[in-house]
Amino acid sequence: MSFKRVLLLFALCFLAQLSVVNAITFRNMGPDLIMCMMIAITYLYDDGYRSIPFALFFGLLLDVCVNQYVGITPLIYLFVGIFATAARIWLNAEKLITMAVTGAIATVIFQTAYFIIMKILGSPFGLIYILEREPVFIIYNVIVLSIMFGIMHTKAEEYHNDRYTI
Repeated sequence: MSFKRVLLLFALCFLAQLSVVNAITFRNMGPDLIMCMMIAITYLYDDGYRSIPFALFFGLLLDVCVNQYVGITPLIYLFVGIFATAARIWLNAEKLITMAVTGAIATVIFQTAYFIIMKILGSPFGLIYILEREPVFIIYNVIVLSIMFGIMHTKAEEYHNDRYTI
């Protein structure tokens, strides 16, 4: 996938995260579009690991715009990106179910790491509060990943087929 297209996709996800996601939230919980885009690109393209710096940049921008502390989200996106890259190596990247399971595990990793870091920084939220919210985040992210997979899978196949044709 080209540099311009990845930049455009992440910019659209960033803008949608700040605006459109608020319309589809359930009790102030919604999908993480930037993380989902990073996982989808990492899974569907051979050089998908190159999307991780874009996720880090837009995660930092998201922190600057809406979060109390700056730098937590990109740090966790780095861990999730490494996990998604490793999962792509070990699992069949052409199946929706493997990407959905990876997305669910990545959501658990993200939410758990975010909770731990915020607890260290003095957040009053308890573990029960986070565990109650976790299933909604998982469902949202898996739905978004499924939609992204459906849209991007055909383009990824064209890309792979074009590369090997004469």
